[in-house]
Amino acid sequence: MDIKRNPDLISLISNIRLEIAEAGLAMLDSRWNNSDVRSPFSRLYYIRGGEGTVLLPSGQCCLSAGSCYLIPAGLGYRYQCDDWMEQLYFHINLYLPNGIDLFFGCQDCYRLPVSDQQMQQVYQLYQKSDAASALRLKSALLSDIAKLIELSGAGAQVLHYSPLLTRLFPVAQRNISSSCTVKKLAEELHVSESTLSKRFRQETGLTLGAYLDHLLFTRACQLLLSSPMSIGEISEQLGFCDQFYFARYFKNHQQQTPSEYRRRAASLSSK
Repeated sequence: MDIKRNPDLISLISNIRLEIAEAGLAMLDSRWNNSDVRSPFSRLYYIRGGEGTVLLPSGQCCLSAGSCYLIPAGLGYRYQCDDWMEQLYFHINLYLPNGIDLFFGCQDCYRLPVSDQQMQQVYQLYQKSDAASALRLKSALLSDIAKLIELSGAGAQVLHYSPLLTRLFPVAQRNISSSCTVKKLAEELHVSESTLSKRFRQETGLTLGAYLDHLLFTRACQLLLSSPMSIGEISEQLGFCDQFYFARYFKNHQQQTPSEYRRRAASLSSK
């Protein structure tokens, strides 16, 4: 008997995490028009009727009926609808074991044709509330997301890390805070700072400091968008000594204060 195993693939299957921050059925008109949109999540749009436009640094993407579109997390763009558009949207994060969204860093809007039958199925499943329908909808979304990964090239990298980094990722994600440093992580993992930093850069191409900063800023954005906590409470949870330093940190990354970012996001979601 010959058994072939692929532990790296099984580990990846077990550790890729799909999260849906928000979803909705929207009948849009010319009020769907905003500039300088940038989100910590990817936007998945199923267009059943009408059309809209997404304006990217790389050019224009027309949102037309009969297609699914993905706008990657972290990408800056503008959107508009001149007449009307019927849209089923999902705000998603597809987290890799390292805690980074798989689509983060992609620079385009990706289109996937969807048959009338598939479109109808997704719309119908979204309007149900039972466990079987939820699993069928999740399966349909994952199938389309997998195709979009192939279109974007985001999944081409083979994600195989050393035991040290495999231990590091959950520790870093569990301790997201402005006080989480390379030194503290090295102490918890019982290795030297130089060994940890060198190994991390060799395997990821990033500095460990940049990775920790990415986790911290992304978490800040998510809390501002989805949490009922005050900005002061978010600042405290993320380990900043006071709200002023948190605001300065956030503005350095986003060119907006936390209150401006939250207020603008609320105005976008109401349109």
